[in-house]
Amino acid sequence: MKVTKKSGEKGIAGVAVCKVGEKNVTFVMKDGEHEDERFPFKISQFPEEFPEDVVLENGKEYFISMNSTGDELRGIRPARGLHSVKVVDFARTQDEDFLVLDKDGQWGKYQQFIPQLEIVSGKYKGIRIPIYITIGNEDSPKMQDDGEGNVTLVGNLEKSKSFAQFFDLWVYGLGEEENVEYDDDIQVLLKNLLKAFLRKKRTFFVLLEKGYVKSMSSDEEQETETTDEDEAEEKEVPKAKKSFKKDDDDEEDIR
Repeated sequence: MKVTKKSGEKGIAGVAVCKVGEKNVTFVMKDGEHEDERFPFKISQFPEEFPEDVVLENGKEYFISMNSTGDELRGIRPARGLHSVKVVDFARTQDEDFLVLDKDGQWGKYQQFIPQLEIVSGKYKGIRIPIYITIGNEDSPKMQDDGEGNVTLVGNLEKSKSFAQFFDLWVYGLGEEENVEYDDDIQVLLKNLLKAFLRKKRTFFVLLEKGYVKSMSSDEEQETETTDEDEAEEKEVPKAKKSFKKDDDDEEDIR
């Protein structure tokens, strides 16, 4: 999946109610500055990567993203529910480099990359869910060399929600003992990380809330798959056991 952003452009995104007509689908935004605004699209205007056999349901809520003028639909995904997924790619630029976002938050500058989680079963099979993973900055990177040429994660699970999310993605998507070759070049490092995800092909569950990943859990800890129609309650899951270096100075979530 390619993700490109024009400089200074702020797109329109949020939860919307889907209204299915004879010739098009209209999304009615639920809240925010575009609350109650209607955005109609033909099926032919859906994003290229949207699965052809997924049928949107009338009256259902979906998370959508558009360009700043609301005439280009860039993404559609379930707004909530528990879904079985696997990592299939990282967002890329038009030049096929991995997209690395430079951010400036409350605690300073930091970077993110965007794994693409693909739903592997159910009526939304094939839909991709982006998850924004914080990787720190040059002074405090979350992926460091463990001294043996492999990646070790560095952060504080108790203080940083963003680090805890990266930690969970690693454990559930790769496994506790998986080694990934370290490299100082972020593009090479992300290439090594993606190769590991694609090699393992592990599935796990994500709980969506308002279109974003709220939590993750192993598919071995769930007896049945649920969708947005079910009462998908967040369940307590065992603490992940992958070793990491604790950074006591790691600030609270910077996203």
